[in-house]
Amino acid sequence: MSHPRHFDDSGRYAASCVAEGALAAVLGLAVLGAGVLLLWAISPYPDDSADGALRIAADLWLAAHGAALARDSGLHGGTVPVDLAPLLLTALPCFLLRRAVRPYTGQHLPPREGVTVAALHGGGYLLVAAAAVVFTVPAPLRADPLSAVLCLPPFVLLLTLPWPAWASRAARAAAAGVVAACAVGGALAAGALLARAGEAGAAFGRIGGAWAGGIAVALLCAVLLPNAAVWAAAYGLGPGFSAGAGTVLAPLAAAPERRPALPAFPLLAAVPAGPPADVLTWSAVAAVPAAAVLTGAWYVARDAGAVREPWRVTARNALLAAAGSGAAFGALAAFAGGSLGTGGLAAFGPSPWLTAGAATAWHAVLGVPLALLIRWRLLRHHRLPVPAPAQRRPRLAVPRVAQRWLPERRQAADRWHETRARRTRWAALRASSGVLVPGFPAEHRDPPGGQPPVLTRDRPGP
Repeated sequence: MSHPRHFDDSGRYAASCVAEGALAAVLGLAVLGAGVLLLWAISPYPDDSADGALRIAADLWLAAHGAALARDSGLHGGTVPVDLAPLLLTALPCFLLRRAVRPYTGQHLPPREGVTVAALHGGGYLLVAAAAVVFTVPAPLRADPLSAVLCLPPFVLLLTLPWPAWASRAARAAAAGVVAACAVGGALAAGALLARAGEAGAAFGRIGGAWAGGIAVALLCAVLLPNAAVWAAAYGLGPGFSAGAGTVLAPLAAAPERRPALPAFPLLAAVPAGPPADVLTWSAVAAVPAAAVLTGAWYVARDAGAVREPWRVTARNALLAAAGSGAAFGALAAFAGGSLGTGGLAAFGPSPWLTAGAATAWHAVLGVPLALLIRWRLLRHHRLPVPAPAQRRPRLAVPRVAQRWLPERRQAADRWHETRARRTRWAALRASSGVLVPGFPAEHRDPPGGQPPVLTRDRPGP
């Protein structure tokens, strides 16, 4: 659906924006609700009704936005906090919100109208979120209203706000560096998990139970895989992460006296017992900041070479990308970690502030000079990026068999508007239609110079 650049006074387009924001929220709830209801239906001994399953789906949807959950404690009374967000589920509202505001992102809206678009879409989205919070209140596992009020509005505003071009370039470089670092971190986590496959399999069999429980545990591990990648990335960046009971695992931290006692969960088998012990492990850990810095610097230098911007602008964009990378890593660390209970399970995951500071320092110290060096190499050797597909003429892949007669076809196409070709087409039309088509008009014959007359709109040619 295409939208105008300016809103009119009738409010029709404002209502459309609110409806699109609400639709994005409803679609996210529907996807999670369908999955939870399917697990509830195939479970041989469900503990709750369909309403309870739908409340769990709403809890998961709110937790994907960073809202903390509270669970009733049957042993000591009170509530137990659960504020670790499954990052794979967080990708769903991010995709839906960005898709809702996609028609406005390429229109270069003024700042006031950009904020209006974000506020209208976010308002519709937050109305559905408020209803979801109210819906989960009677359940044993429910969303914390205060946490939802503090987390959801910034989350929605950040994703619905159309950013200017210079901020978009820096954000693209920062996002590329974060994705590269998390990809290497995911590879580290997968390698550690394979090294302790026996321990992970034992934990899976201990908590999986029947086949329905095994499916639920496998799905839970799948939605928490990005969390493990962020933990490993924070470990590679330097600050490390907390494994509960006050134990911090980092490459340069002192080795704990014993491996921390962790809950029986398959992904937690990949938690290292201490700092890297050999050169190969150190190399794998160092690949995390290297991938982040190289990728971010390449994107900054590529954009600089495309428009031949001055080196000061490139340095500024590299610093902006460093700040964006730190902010992104801090947000990911805040989402990927949290508390799973009280006592020893009160702190799990990386510290947002330390992880953000480490990521910013890596990019600022090494990323800025590397971006300037890559820009200099690109401009010196003219290795500029390939223009976008919209700026290039489409090239057709011609088979080798057709290459012989292709020039003849092109010459025939060039002769399409010649007088002889027009006379031939006119004669063919006259022969096939009888007397309906008259003879070739005298005013369209060739002049003495041999050039066909210029046709005007008032006297169209055949």
